[in-house]
Amino acid sequence: LQAQLTVAVRRHIMRYYNMVLVCDDGACRTRTRVMGVHGKRCLVAGCRGQVWPEYSDSMLFTQLLYYSRLFDVDRAKEQ
Repeated sequence: LQAQLTVAVRRHIMRYYNMVLVCDDGACRTRTRVMGVHGKRCLVAGCRGQVWPEYSDSMLFTQLLYYSRLFDVDRAKEQ
């Protein structure tokens, strides 16, 4: 079980550090790992959308917190 949890945590961390950005324009939906010089603007010509992380730092934090609380024996004993 410990090995499976370690693999799952590493997979989530790797997904975060891959830093895939997704365009929020419904017609575009481009996925890229390249950040343009214009900040959050989409790199596709003619697109007026913005790019956002597919897996944000808050999503990673929430997932790691879930795993932490899932196996917190002391907290389970208190409840």
